[in-house]
Amino acid sequence: MAHTISKGGKILIICICIFIIFLIADSRLNAIYSKQYSFQIAAASKNYEVDPCLVASIIKNTSNFDEKYEGNLGYGLMGLVEIDGIIFGEVLDKDYISKEQLFDPTYNIALGVFKMGIIKKEEKDELSQIIRFFYGKSTLEKWKVEGSDFLDSNVDKKEKEFIKKVYKRYLGYKKYRGAYYNKLLEAVS
Repeated sequence: MAHTISKGGKILIICICIFIIFLIADSRLNAIYSKQYSFQIAAASKNYEVDPCLVASIIKNTSNFDEKYEGNLGYGLMGLVEIDGIIFGEVLDKDYISKEQLFDPTYNIALGVFKMGIIKKEEKDELSQIIRFFYGKSTLEKWKVEGSDFLDSNVDKKEKEFIKKVYKRYLGYKKYRGAYYNKLLEAVS
């Protein structure tokens, strides 16, 4: 005996399928453009006038939001190195931030965003800010001399690909999380 589905039943099935598709898409979006640590990112970003989407893209590409990250880029969420803790530690009313403290998300984000704020005062475009955050002022200056456009210059291919990846992720964060971070920035006192 064959069963037929009523028109209302078909509409319900279509609505359920659309809902499932949106859930899958939202889950994928959250995996790519994470909201982890968003309050800390927004608070520090507002304090030092740094784009929170840029901070989130740096964290995503450095540590993939793993606070225990330890690799060739450094330690913790933003891949900071011990010299950052010594140079910028005073912002957190500390003589320095130890390697162990660089794994603390609160310290790491505050210190990394403070560093970004200093860089932003000298580098107006986001691409230069990203390059300088990861490779320093002298490397950025060297790359500027070698080519008027970083993306077309003869810099190390691996470094160039990494910077392009961070920049592309930044643009994605602006598109998909920009409004979210703007609301957080308004809420942070």
